[in-house]
Amino acid sequence: MTGLDGRLSGKVALVTGAGGGIGQATVARLGAEGAAVVAGDLKGYSPVADSVRAAAGVHLASSWM
Repeated sequence: MTGLDGRLSGKVALVTGAGGGIGQATVARLGAEGAAVVAGDLKGYSPVADSVRAAAGVHLASSWM
């Protein structure tokens, strides 16, 4: 994929396992493409969440148990 053209603008994405690895990268990419992102992880809140939230426009980050 090349370019971030906002093709997901107006869409909502729910990402589980967002605390690291593939989930974290997915959150960042979806946000960069314009999606409103809801991110969650079983491991709880991660300090990485703040940077991802700021960069990707995450609307909600949560720990699901």
